[in-house]
Amino acid sequence: MSSSSNLGSDPSNPTNKSAENPVGGTTEHDFDPNSMSNGQISSISSFSSIKDGVQDCIITSINSVLDQSTEYNASEVTTWVDSITSQCLENLRKLSEKFKYIVSVIVLQRSPAGFHLFTTCYWDQANDGSVTHRWDNKNLHCVVVVYGVAY
Repeated sequence: MSSSSNLGSDPSNPTNKSAENPVGGTTEHDFDPNSMSNGQISSISSFSSIKDGVQDCIITSINSVLDQSTEYNASEVTTWVDSITSQCLENLRKLSEKFKYIVSVIVLQRSPAGFHLFTTCYWDQANDGSVTHRWDNKNLHCVVVVYGVAY
């Protein structure tokens, strides 16, 4: 399974975007792990069945750390990445414990230079999957990729 995203910089368009599910503007997403009943959680067998919940986990994690006025500050990037990653993992585990999760977060300063991301995995296409979400403001880009591997 391959996943490819063209994440080039477009300074004239500071919107939130997702390779899986486009989200425009500053739409708020609040992840509520309690919104799924225990019956729903135990019946989850494939990553594709929780992609919307994964998307919400990512957006909630980013929005808790970054906002439209956040300025790029290289000395704060490590803190931002750590916070987004840990919050995302915590919410993903609440969403479903039937997967091993890998969360990758990239934060970079907005500039005219392009950025391309390509990943490839060897996995069970019926049960495993990934979600990529790109978040932008006028100063920076944040790209979060979540991989879910069933076990």
